[in-house]
Amino acid sequence: RLAAHERPADLVPLLARPLPLAVICDLLGVPREDGDRLDAWCDALRNLTAAPDAEVTAAVGEMTGYLTGLVAAKRRRGGDDVLSTLIAARDEGDRLSQDELVSFALVLLAGGYGTTADRLAGSVHLLLDDPARYGQLVREPATIPRAVEELLRYAQTNVQANLRVATEELRIGGVRIAEGEAVMAINSSANHDENVFDAPDLLDLARERNPHLGFGHGVHHCVGAQIARVQLQEALAGLVRRFPGLRAAGPTEWKTGLKTRGPRSLPVSW
Repeated sequence: RLAAHERPADLVPLLARPLPLAVICDLLGVPREDGDRLDAWCDALRNLTAAPDAEVTAAVGEMTGYLTGLVAAKRRRGGDDVLSTLIAARDEGDRLSQDELVSFALVLLAGGYGTTADRLAGSVHLLLDDPARYGQLVREPATIPRAVEELLRYAQTNVQANLRVATEELRIGGVRIAEGEAVMAINSSANHDENVFDAPDLLDLARERNPHLGFGHGVHHCVGAQIARVQLQEALAGLVRRFPGLRAAGPTEWKTGLKTRGPRSLPVSW
């Protein structure tokens, strides 16, 4: 679709959003033709100030109703997909309640699509912001997996902080934290920790040691991390192969009022 489009073209609706949406739909067993509705619902679920609370509540209700109906349809006629597997765990192993099943499907859809789309668009923006970066991947496509890890470290898509409660007294960075006190943990700060990364504010696509927290850590590690990596790697590999002359063709428009940060529009030419 991108190759056939007149130039300049907007990379977001032509690649960054439809690719992850198709992947998550196929993985979960959601019809691709319902993608536009899922797209709108996922944006509502990541809302902070972009939409009224009533609109978000309505979107959650609509999405929950849709997934409840989809579960019922798949229960009658399952398929080779994650949702059918979860239904089997619910019906045969009694390992999920009906509410847990629908809630898990909602989280997988919302978390497995929107953040990946924003990551992809944001990564291309960073690569085209300095043409030498994109040119490096054109010349050395085998380095794309390492470059993806650096892009994940350098620019956090999720800009919200996670609330945690200290289970014991400790001291971090010279600050005493008492047992029971709340702490706001910002992963993007950890990813720029000068005690862990050399020149942390430098986007270095050749960085070898890269223990970033772009996907969280421990029990909070993103369940979809590996499929997100594959999508980012394959999308960039396809771009440098088919569009070696890809370049920015206008200012990037950014989303506002959401929990995640990413381009709303990314004009490109080639």
